[in-house]
Amino acid sequence: MKFFKENLVISLERLLAYAVDGVIIMVGLFILYVILSRLFPFFLVNCILLFVFVFYYTFFIGKYGQTFGKKLVGLKVVDTENNCIGYKKAFYRFLLQYLSSLIFFIGHIYMLFNEQNLAMQDKILNTRVVKTN
Repeated sequence: MKFFKENLVISLERLLAYAVDGVIIMVGLFILYVILSRLFPFFLVNCILLFVFVFYYTFFIGKYGQTFGKKLVGLKVVDTENNCIGYKKAFYRFLLQYLSSLIFFIGHIYMLFNEQNLAMQDKILNTRVVKTN
């Protein structure tokens, strides 16, 4: 079985992009938390932080096909015609990706065992992650 096709990404590059995005988002959320927790009630602060977390992935993937982590590693999320996927699909992709991470990363493990190297969210939404070169 051929696990990786030309122009598709290996899982370690995606993992590195997730790690970079994780650091960026955690530092940003921490700074926001310190500032907002002095101004607003705890519940409202958490709602704002959740919004920022979802917005980061949805906006950058929807508009540019890349978060900062993906851009640094040289990856881009595209549809089947190599176009940006738009905000709606980016939001759904984020939700599926998050759900996958809650269930023992099942969607990412799936990526290791299919010919096109697609994570479950990519398979469901007809997207893929490609190298930008």
